[in-house]
Amino acid sequence: MIRVLYYMTNFERGGAPKFILEVIKAINSCKVQIDVVAAPKKSDLRDAYDDFLSAGATLYEAPHFDFGTAFWQQTWWMNFWRLHPQYSIFHACVDTGTFLRLRTAKVCRNIPTIAHVHHMHTGSGVKAKIRWALQNLSRRWADHLFACSDSAGSWLYGDSVLQHANYYMVPNGIDVTKFAYSPKRREHVRNLLGVGDAFVIGHVARLSPIKNQMFLLDVFSFLHTKFPNSKLLLVGDGELRPALEEKVRNLVLEGSVIFLGTQSEVADYYQAMDVFALPSLSEALPFTTVEAQCAGLPCVVSTGVPQVADMGAGLLQRRDLSDGVEAWGNNILGCMGKQRKDCSNDVREKGFDVSATAKWLENFYLRIGNDANL
Repeated sequence: MIRVLYYMTNFERGGAPKFILEVIKAINSCKVQIDVVAAPKKSDLRDAYDDFLSAGATLYEAPHFDFGTAFWQQTWWMNFWRLHPQYSIFHACVDTGTFLRLRTAKVCRNIPTIAHVHHMHTGSGVKAKIRWALQNLSRRWADHLFACSDSAGSWLYGDSVLQHANYYMVPNGIDVTKFAYSPKRREHVRNLLGVGDAFVIGHVARLSPIKNQMFLLDVFSFLHTKFPNSKLLLVGDGELRPALEEKVRNLVLEGSVIFLGTQSEVADYYQAMDVFALPSLSEALPFTTVEAQCAGLPCVVSTGVPQVADMGAGLLQRRDLSDGVEAWGNNILGCMGKQRKDCSNDVREKGFDVSATAKWLENFYLRIGNDANL
């Protein structure tokens, strides 16, 4: 059996943690055992911690990366590799300190290393350029380069890398059976939420500036004026929640915007929606757009969501944020009354079924792990 250590920034639901959690659940654990190490800030959510334990992963917590503790971090990682010789592959989600972790794995153990980018944004200004440069250094210490989309790979590794033999686009696979549309589940969840026959706009994401929920509230305020029997369902939590709640009060929308917080299982909430909206400033390839299309939902998303997120079911509409609130509101209202159907086969055909992702990774791990042991 091959044992893989997967690094991720924190234990929050979504993004890289969600990717590897779904893979851990789907992969053949008799052949590949994946354990997880994270380096969260004290302020980070830890809502996925128990999910990983339930899936059978061993969890470790490393010191969070900052320049003031770089020496201590390197010491921690050197000690880790000395104490844990059972791992034969290091697969690391890219963040600012990933280059250091990859380097230590190569220096201490010389095992196969993978850098995996799940984002396309480091902020703005000089600090953002420094963060990108440090993340780009991961290339030097990684044997293999993964990205959740070619746009993310090009953004971090460079356009030319997409043609290299050690580059792979690895889809963010989902459990398609879980997200497939079900009229019975839709009726049940809508009754639990008490939304009646309202037109429900849904949004699943961390509540943070990059996801642009302030804009979404302005859009909802506009369309709610035109069609009062409407609700906005916000699934997720984050640092922006207090400001969003204040804005809801200022817009006098308290009875129409529902904050559901972080949920361990989001599949049923897609059933209750009539349209999915994602006005993000930037995305690499969001799970949520794949999940929403699997559930047969019309999706109105920003051009910050790459074209590869389209599952080919005729459900995804991309539009520029500069089109403005009214255009977005009218676009979303135009989705009212659209027939829902099960689009899980469309997702499978596009390669976003987690069982296919897990099988590909299983074979990949076994190949590079066995090659390293020759």
